[in-house]
Formats: sequence, structure tokens, C-alpha cells
Amino acid sequence: MDNWTTTNSDTFHRNTWSTENDESGMKTPFIEAWRGTGNNLNDATISHKTIEGLTPGNYTVNIFARAFNEGNTTDYPSGITFFANGQTVNFAEVGSTSIFNEASTVLYATLSVETAVGEDGKLDLGFTLEGVVGDWLAFKNLEVIYHDPVIPEVTAVEGKMNAE
Repeated sequence: MDNWTTTNSDTFHRNTWSTENDESGMKTPFIEAWRGTGNNLNDATISHKTIEGLTPGNYTVNIFARAFNEGNTTDYPSGITFFANGQTVNFAEVGSTSIFNEASTVLYATLSVETAVGEDGKLDLGFTLEGVVGDWLAFKNLEVIYHDPVIPEVTAVEGKMNAE
């Protein structure tokens, strides 16, 4: 939790007590932003402290997330984007949906972003909340997976090679 911050005033903390048993499989503990039934989350950025010292190269960044629109059975959560070093994934476009207790819409997925880390070895990641439909975002299980080095663009040079 110490590595995460938010730019809004919604309740933002580590949840160790929730007992929902929905299709997502989200279990405590997890980090959450929450406002309560009928109150959409405010626009914000939820950021992880910059990860430094990474090997330059290509990475996959994964995080398991769940969003609720409590008290609503028609409008699924939207307006939530996961980002890593400028690459993004729109939660509503990739998430699975369900109805919880015949009273709330639910969106859940392991969000995945392919990105590159430059020579500075830094990775910035988090969520952007803009025009959110839904009152609750929960997330956990952050993974940063290194694949391979970034291959610089090679420029061909005309000329002869002397092989003596």
C-alpha cells in the first residue's frame, strides 16, 4: 500500500475484511478506491511509486482488477484505464462482466500492458479514472515481467567490406 497514491479524495486503502464471493475470484487483501452505492468514483490518477533500476528492455505489466457499480444492474463499470510507461489498456474493453447478488454490475480482468523500459531503468504505472461509471475499484497481484532487450533501430550503410 505504501507504494500507491491517489490524486482524489475517494476512500483509498488496503481492504482486509470484504467477503464478496463473486465470479471474479477477488479475495482479500486488496487495494481499493471506493465511494459507496450510487456515487461514481471521482476523476483521478492512482499511481504506483516509480519502479527504478530495471534492465532496459521489453516488459509485460499485469494487475488483477475488479470494479463494481453497486446498486445498478444495467450500467457496467467504465472509465478506468491501466497504464505503464505510456501504454494503456481500457478496462471496460477487456474485462469480463457479471451481476453480483442481483444488485450490482461487476467488471473483472487481469489487465495486461506491453511496454518498454528505457536506459533510465524506470517504470511508471497505475490507473487513470475519468468519467467513471462505478463506485468501487479493487486491485492486487502486480507483476512486472522482463522479456528481452530493446533492439535499437539499425541503419544500413552502403560500402564494401574487405575480407582479407
